Amino acid sequence: MNSKSKKFLLCGIFVLTNYGGIPLLAEASLGAQKNYYVSQTVHKNWLSTTTKVAYYNNRKEIGHLYYEQLPLSIVVIHTFFVEPSYRNNGYGTCLLHMVCKEIKNGGARMIVIQPGPFEHVGQEFKPVTTNRSERLEQLVRLYTKVGFTVAPHILRYLAACVYKLARLDEDAHYLMIQ
Repeated sequence: MNSKSKKFLLCGIFVLTNYGGIPLLAEASLGAQKNYYVSQTVHKNWLSTTTKVAYYNNRKEIGHLYYEQLPLSIVVIHTFFVEPSYRNNGYGTCLLHMVCKEIKNGGARMIVIQPGPFEHVGQEFKPVTTNRSERLEQLVRLYTKVGFTVAPHILRYLAACVYKLARLDEDAHYLMIQ
């Protein structure tokens, strides 16, 4: 392991990270199952870098999230998804906890997340329309459990303006930060 690598134990999963440009890879055996995370940069430009972190169980991707590294050490987590059959088993909590810890260790001043329930349908993601408020509250509870709090009013107001300009169907009232 080189000097830019780091190991830690999280949620019963052995995690090995390398900050030398090599994607994060974490693997452990939980019983007979193999669980690991893989992180890769999917887009980079002068303003931001987008990274996907996927969580695998027995070589099957069961969840993922994307995060955007912005100027001023602000990171926005988006497109957080766990396959329905794997929900409520701690996988999403572990994924969020691990990613937030790594982002903070990387020097982020603020992590932002916007709860917005969606489902994977075919090859695309569709917003949840039935029981939306219940699903939204579940996400808020999960994010709170991982250390997020409701963003200050001014940030929620600015987010609402950006959502409106970008024609995004998001409710800035639920914007959360860490």
